[in-house]
Amino acid sequence: MITKLTTILSFGIMIIKISFFIAIVTVLIPPYLQAQGQEILAKIGNKKITMADFTRIIGYNTEEEQKVIESNPKLKETILWQIIRSTVIADIAKKKGFDKKPEIKRLQNEMTENFYSSQFVKHSVITLTNKKGETDIYSSIDKKEMKKQKAEIEKKLQFTVENFLASMFLQKEILEKITINEDQVRAYYQDHSEVFIRIKHILIKVDAPASDEKKKKAKAKAEVILGKIKKGEDFSKLASEVSDDPGTKDKGGDLGFFFKGTMAPALEEAAFSLKPGEVSEVVETENGFHIIKMEEKKNAHREPYENIKDKIKNQVLEEMRKAALIEFIENALKNVQVEIHPELLNKPKKGQLDNIVSLIAQEPETDMVLIFVGNFLNE
Repeated sequence: MITKLTTILSFGIMIIKISFFIAIVTVLIPPYLQAQGQEILAKIGNKKITMADFTRIIGYNTEEEQKVIESNPKLKETILWQIIRSTVIADIAKKKGFDKKPEIKRLQNEMTENFYSSQFVKHSVITLTNKKGETDIYSSIDKKEMKKQKAEIEKKLQFTVENFLASMFLQKEILEKITINEDQVRAYYQDHSEVFIRIKHILIKVDAPASDEKKKKAKAKAEVILGKIKKGEDFSKLASEVSDDPGTKDKGGDLGFFFKGTMAPALEEAAFSLKPGEVSEVVETENGFHIIKMEEKKNAHREPYENIKDKIKNQVLEEMRKAALIEFIENALKNVQVEIHPELLNKPKKGQLDNIVSLIAQEPETDMVLIFVGNFLNE
């Protein structure tokens, strides 16, 4: 049986495209797909996902895409967990009567109509017609073959509808019920201020290119000045007398306020390590040798609140939604009995329920795989 199934897989019925229609990779496995006598990849309560189910679900794609998933055992397991996750969500949606809501029923009907006018169904009809070489498929196609093809179309429709139900449930019952008010946005703004410092410096300039001897003399001069500061001489007075920085010399060496990321790395590292009133050791940069004094350190923002409040609101809302989704899915999975056998997908060891949350957070190694939660976080 394993050899037979591996042969089937090697012909490449695999991988899912990122699109609303092909997103059926993460759908509920209907009972009619739970064939007996096949290898069971997973159990979700009393439901079973067999190898045949798995290959069918990921078999709506190009041969090239199928080869990618066939060569990636980790990706196979990720897809299997996606199916498990969506199965649980769809079950919850049905138990809560979400599928009976008028708006959801209307959207499902529209989806069904669009499905039957899709290229997939048209292709299926063309395939049947070509096999007989005639145009009237109802009279010329073998009834058994047509029945089989019709069943396959209905299975794919079921996948699409179930995936839609799970998607809309998360959207309507989890995400859209999360709101944020002005006070929360402003609190986030206040809690995420940055360190803002004002410093003074004395520069002993070294013009490039400079010999080692010139650098040595410049550093020695800076060391002498630092010694005077340590003995109590006024920093601002010394800066106005000996600094080689014409832009700050007349201001006692005052450089003004800085955020991180706006200064020369060596200068920034030394400056942000100081406390107000402290003086650094001699610091070398491409401009020469500096002595830094920390004048003031406070929390501030790069932009006024009014300028970025909408951006903050979207960011906070996204973080809240992400947390809510992960919490909901984690709790939902813990409330059902999940058994998974990824080793049947050429995985070296069995998956455990404890790994679910980390698998949710992982991104696949190819952008051809739909990450279910990501659909909503990116909206």
